[in-house]
Amino acid sequence: MSAERAAPIAALLACVLCLLALSLQDDPLSPQSLANQYFAATPRYTTALSELNRVWPPLYPSTLWGLTAVGVPLGQVNALLLLTTLSLLFFAGRRVAPGVDPAWGVALYAACAFNAFNLHQLVSEALLIPLALGTLVLTCRCASTAGVRDHVLLSALLAACCLTRYFALVWLVPVVGLALLATRPRAHRVWRAAAVTVGAMLPLGAWMLHARISTGYLTGMERFSPRIFSEKTTLLENLSFGGRTLFLDGFTPGANASHASVGVDWSLDPIGIAVAAGAVALALWCTRVAVAARAAGRAASTNDSAGVAWVLLPGLSLGYLAVLLTVWTLGNNDPLYGRFLFPCYVFFMLAGMHLYAGVKRTAIVARRPFQLLYALMLASQSIGTIGVVAQALGDAS
Repeated sequence: MSAERAAPIAALLACVLCLLALSLQDDPLSPQSLANQYFAATPRYTTALSELNRVWPPLYPSTLWGLTAVGVPLGQVNALLLLTTLSLLFFAGRRVAPGVDPAWGVALYAACAFNAFNLHQLVSEALLIPLALGTLVLTCRCASTAGVRDHVLLSALLAACCLTRYFALVWLVPVVGLALLATRPRAHRVWRAAAVTVGAMLPLGAWMLHARISTGYLTGMERFSPRIFSEKTTLLENLSFGGRTLFLDGFTPGANASHASVGVDWSLDPIGIAVAAGAVALALWCTRVAVAARAAGRAASTNDSAGVAWVLLPGLSLGYLAVLLTVWTLGNNDPLYGRFLFPCYVFFMLAGMHLYAGVKRTAIVARRPFQLLYALMLASQSIGTIGVVAQALGDAS
């Protein structure tokens, strides 16, 4: 079977596996999930909105309310958002990695068990990820056009991200602003970037002003005073919990990076160590090949979308982790675990696809480390998710 035919088949099978794993999750809902569940079950939207704790922005619970109002079961809303994410991932892959079949990216992301664990909870990351992917696609489009309509749509989409999670204000808005400054044509790019980012912040600004009047705090609560978990949100503890989360989500097949798993129940899984060692070695090989190809000028960007990706993808992946560590260290939030790192994973994968797209235009032999790394990650993640499904079916019987 050719690679062109195998890619969509692999993507379809991985999507089915992911949806099955999600449907079989039965962990207790988190406090925020219960609050969003109550919001969605409130008959009148105005009543639900007036009772919403201003600690969280309103767009995700409003989405739950709207979809359930038209007959979508509450337990299927995040499944629909996941399918939206996978569709947008396909289009994002075409934008940032021309020449690479984006179905392979969809297959790998869908095979990851962390989707089922995180999307079982009714939390805003389920909506933030597709919105952020849409923002990436539209920013790439704005890189090749100076059209007012596209920039207005980008500002609206960025505003939706901010109304989904406060974190988007310090992560997505600056990254998109910097990407717009790198676009062409150069004329008026500062004004375009300023208009998009300021326009995106206005709706959230109105919400935060209302929160300030209602609660005395811009984000509905005091986020800088010591809290019950403050000793676990120092810089060193955040680095420790974040590293453990990345290890479980990325390299330990079928592991759930829950609070307990990265905390009191933490242990180094031998299989995870083996997968991590292989992945790191291959990633270093991939990096050396990609740097050499780009230095030689053979992997230069072929379009403006691919060029602006060199600003967007590091900011949306590594930049996310840097901002997360900073905010969590300063703000005494909950200890880091799977849910909080979840939004950046799709952008790490897109960054890998972007690097591979450049290398693919060079000698065929240079592709080998990328292909081996992909095969390792797809195999380990698929085996892990299959194990999650098998265990859930066994418990049910």
